Amino acid sequence: MADLVARCWAVITQVTELAAKHTAGHREIAVEQSGEAIVIADLGGAVVYANRSHQRMVDRLGPDVEVRHLDDLIDRLEEDPSAPEPDDSVAETGILPVVDRDGAEHRFWVKVSPLRDADGSVTNVVLVLSDITRELEAEERLR
Repeated sequence: MADLVARCWAVITQVTELAAKHTAGHREIAVEQSGEAIVIADLGGAVVYANRSHQRMVDRLGPDVEVRHLDDLIDRLEEDPSAPEPDDSVAETGILPVVDRDGAEHRFWVKVSPLRDADGSVTNVVLVLSDITRELEAEERLR
């Protein structure tokens, strides 16, 4: 009986480990392939990761939209009156105005959130940048 329990426990452990690896892999793929620019900074504000969408955004619009350090971006954010109050899941939101290589203005909605480990301690900061230029232009035309 003890042998059967040990074998069952080993199988359960293997399945659990495999599921955890599989889930983590899907998260990584989702972040990398997201249509939104996703940037991760360390607690000092230095960028440690930027997904492909962020790089495509920089390639298309120019270096003004590149997030190099969290403080540089936060200093450039304009207040978003429709944004909810910051809480444990969202540290900051705002609108980032950007002028591209051709002189056209773009606006990005930026959400800055803490990234927590299993114990709940903040380890990094994640930024999500969404180009809302077209939506704002459409709103303006409707007014």
